[in-house]
Amino acid sequence: MATQDYAASVQGAAIRVTRLSSSGALLTGDLDSYTTSAFIRMSFTPEYEDGEEITEKAANGTVCVSYKAPDVLKRVTMELAICEPDPELTALLAGGVLLSRDQSTSGSLAITSASIAGGICTVLLASTTGLAVGDNVTITGLTPGTSGTLNGVQRIAALTANTSFTFSTTATGTVTTSSPTVTLRDDTSVGWAAPLIGDDPAGNGVAIECWSHAVAAGKRTSTNPYFHWIFPYARLRQSGDRVIENGLLANTFEGYGIGNSLFGVGPDGRWEFPDVTDRPYAYARGTYSPSTSQLKGFYTWNASTGAGTAVSNLPVADVDTGYNIPGGEAYSSGSATDIIVNSDDDDN
Repeated sequence: MATQDYAASVQGAAIRVTRLSSSGALLTGDLDSYTTSAFIRMSFTPEYEDGEEITEKAANGTVCVSYKAPDVLKRVTMELAICEPDPELTALLAGGVLLSRDQSTSGSLAITSASIAGGICTVLLASTTGLAVGDNVTITGLTPGTSGTLNGVQRIAALTANTSFTFSTTATGTVTTSSPTVTLRDDTSVGWAAPLIGDDPAGNGVAIECWSHAVAAGKRTSTNPYFHWIFPYARLRQSGDRVIENGLLANTFEGYGIGNSLFGVGPDGRWEFPDVTDRPYAYARGTYSPSTSQLKGFYTWNASTGAGTAVSNLPVADVDTGYNIPGGEAYSSGSATDIIVNSDDDDN
């Protein structure tokens, strides 16, 4: 008869935070799932609603009826403390705007030709050396013959055999060129701006997973060496004093968690017990932790194979000013005129 090994949970190995849709489904975009081992603690406390107590006394003062309704679980209160003022993880957990900057150091690539058909602009390059799918590029020197905008920042969705790439555009007409160039961009996170006064920092919430080591008989177990903890739906915000001093700046988030049946098998398909994700938390022993591959940063996940693909370059916002989190969509430059991001001058 198989039996458990009575392992203890010791130390935190890694966490993964994944953005949720308004319905609670796990989102799968480039800015939707973040993994790191740089956290100090992850704590949670079951919170119960005390059952009502009913007591009635007889005329002689003795108790004739006494009943207490059961206490019921409402949610778990949660706290997450991270090691550094990580702008990407902070944006996922606490809303606001992720600030980025083009820190490109590469040169330009020449355009051979460009054309528009059905709202798609196809750019033929002299060479794609140094380019990859997901790279950000700044395009200059393209002029549509009728209307719309072509020049600007684009993200390469595919590279084809004839060294071309395509992007959507509102422009129409024949494309003409004037010293056209495609410049590689390296859009990198450099900071974070808090939510506006009155904003809901938690947005649609996140799913949080945490891994800890399983230890038995004084050493880490060789079978199922990790505890995999899941919190299928959590709403957090920044908490505590933010003190810049001769010491570590506190980076703490607190909030609550409840169940979310749409968590399913998780972003990578490794959670084996989807039927219990309607509970505020659960854990199970397993063989995998993101710490085994030293994962840190944004990843997209394949729910069939479990593989994670690192996001090496932030998606380019429609307006060159940053990213709204929790939506992950382009930040509207008309919403706040006092924010300047993605400066092409690294000194600004």
